[in-house]
Amino acid sequence: MPCGVYVSAIKKTLFHPKADAAERAEFDVKLRRYEQVERRPIIYLDESGFSVDATRERGYSSGGNRCYGSKDRNSKGRVNAIGAIHHFKMLNICLFEGNINADVFHA
Repeated sequence: MPCGVYVSAIKKTLFHPKADAAERAEFDVKLRRYEQVERRPIIYLDESGFSVDATRERGYSSGGNRCYGSKDRNSKGRVNAIGAIHHFKMLNICLFEGNINADVFHA
């Protein structure tokens, strides 16, 4: 780079290509109406699953040599977490072994 030339790296602000400001504003009005007028709390739920037997995908070997490993293709199980948040406060977290289906989620 030539002397005296300065480049500034600024983080981008990314927008989704299908984002619509008018639809977002309408959604925000609905949320406020549910909470303030109808007195209905907005609670956010999320489910996330974790494999019990996560295999390391990377390894070390001496220079110029390929690194080999093995991976058991039979799953040893999963642990799933379901959490609920209301006004930035955690309401509940449940852990389940095995897969989550509609019956478990709605229980």
